[in-house]
Amino acid sequence: MAPDHESTPSTGTSVLSRRRLLGAMGGLGSVATLAGCGSIRTYEFTAQPVVLPPRPRNRLGFEEVRREPVTVAQSRDVGGVQVRATVESHVAIYQATAPSGGASDSRGDSPLSAAAPNVGVVSTPSASVLGRSFNPLAHRSLPNLITSDVGNEFLRRAGLDQVGSPRERIRWERGPTFVAERGGTCVDTSTKIESYAGVLGGDPPTVAFVHLVRVDAKSIVLAAAVHGHTVSDSGRSYVGADGYLSRRAFDDAVGTFGDVCGAFRYEG
Repeated sequence: MAPDHESTPSTGTSVLSRRRLLGAMGGLGSVATLAGCGSIRTYEFTAQPVVLPPRPRNRLGFEEVRREPVTVAQSRDVGGVQVRATVESHVAIYQATAPSGGASDSRGDSPLSAAAPNVGVVSTPSASVLGRSFNPLAHRSLPNLITSDVGNEFLRRAGLDQVGSPRERIRWERGPTFVAERGGTCVDTSTKIESYAGVLGGDPPTVAFVHLVRVDAKSIVLAAAVHGHTVSDSGRSYVGADGYLSRRAFDDAVGTFGDVCGAFRYEG
């Protein structure tokens, strides 16, 4: 992936990064409006936004970084029919208000602040036009999402490129590797939280934890939490007494993400 060059100070998201996300998310949607005639058909797809309402947001210790629609227009040939689709998804990013000072946990083996996750959520409609899916997320597995272009840009928005130390390019030096799974809910739908960890290249390298949730409700909803810290040894275990995070700190991070996912609601 090419590095970003042009920054937008108000959001910290590069213009090039936004363009890549718009391109990667092209084709997300569900059947909506059909118009036109002959061999040209026009569809509009819109997802209802998913948000963390103010009351649970304050209770859980998060602040809203940004919330915005992502609209993509595309055209492609489907079985000899020219399909023009306009797709509107919604992304919201929330930042944890972690304790200052990087205090260590009771065993002193990892800073608790490193386990305070930032959370992103995207609501995108599912799409099928003339029997063909227009949604690159519809059939993508969660581990594959982490390393795909569309998933990479979503995780960048959630702050993966800022974990440990800022980086222009997300490059996995080791992993990402499945770590754990637990049950949860999101937009009142039962689901599973899958946790992955890996080491991002850089000087110094960074251990990064990514927790993911996916549900198919009124829309396809994907939520992610990212956190981590710089490391001097890139070969340690991810979780445990000799790991980058203690079991307590890891479980706290997953539990916090689970609480946030349980509080997500469709807007309106």
